[in-house]
Amino acid sequence: MTLRLLDTEELNRHLSRGVDAAAFPAWDGHPLFGAFTRALYPNVAKLVERHRICSFAVADGDDRLLAIVPCTASEDGITHYGLPIVPAIARDLAPKVERRAVACALDHLEALARTRPTPSAFVLGRTTADAPDALEDACLARLARPGVRIHAVADLGDGEEALHRGLRKSFRSLVNWGRDNLLMTYVNADTPDRTAFDAFCAFHARVSGGQTYPDSYWEVFWNAIAAGNGELSLAALKDGPPLVCATYSVSAGKTGYYASGVYDRDLFDKPLAHFPVFDAMVRAARRGIGAYDLGEIVPRGAGAPDKDVRIGFFKKGFVARCRLTLTWTLHAPPPS
Repeated sequence: MTLRLLDTEELNRHLSRGVDAAAFPAWDGHPLFGAFTRALYPNVAKLVERHRICSFAVADGDDRLLAIVPCTASEDGITHYGLPIVPAIARDLAPKVERRAVACALDHLEALARTRPTPSAFVLGRTTADAPDALEDACLARLARPGVRIHAVADLGDGEEALHRGLRKSFRSLVNWGRDNLLMTYVNADTPDRTAFDAFCAFHARVSGGQTYPDSYWEVFWNAIAAGNGELSLAALKDGPPLVCATYSVSAGKTGYYASGVYDRDLFDKPLAHFPVFDAMVRAARRGIGAYDLGEIVPRGAGAPDKDVRIGFFKKGFVARCRLTLTWTLHAPPPS
């Protein structure tokens, strides 16, 4: 079988006709590594300044896509806007064809990496609960450096009581406090309140100290709501300010993701965040979502700012167990 690479322009022509999510499960299997982030990140100026899109695909001789590889190039190598690359491999390929498609994709990632000041490519692998796959075998064959991402992921399948039991012990009373003291409203496909959504955007700008994003950035959030994949939870204090915290969740397939949380800095003496996050998880379960990802947990000693470590520790308090996912760094120095 003859394989060929499709550059970004050719790939975009294919993508304009749509991608069968069932045929490419990883293409939009998680909001952070799927359509939501692919739409969102090109609207973040500091990312666009550093990253150039270099996505590509592997096709067979009949121009059938076998692998789609969204990626960007920067001085730090080949990533996806700094996140690990998630190659979307076609489902149900014959093992030999899959191995060849994966090898072709990694060959091109290495070729792209050789052009960067840091000659490497950063790829997301399987979770540690899954069986080894063709991507892992190919990375090992290339002596890629393994790593791990830790995410706080709640299993939503066992219901609200199980979620409550899985909370950090100190969180349970704080969740109960929020249930008793916060008034919740929701913006979703059934109640698409644009005025309430715009209030969230203004609240975000105020709490973040004036950090602003273009309208196109917020439209990605709104479009997910309109499509039935996003929900914004807004909380007011009983007999208090009308908006004290906002939580935005987005889903892809059976995975929900905690995409944004904003809390009134003047009220940090009150546990504003705990119930809205727990409530978002419960509501996601009612919508048929199987897992809720609160995001990455940065370990101590990894060189990250203390704030990021503290945020990760907060997220970890909502889940009974964490999910570990392998990463692979392909090192591709120029030929000697």
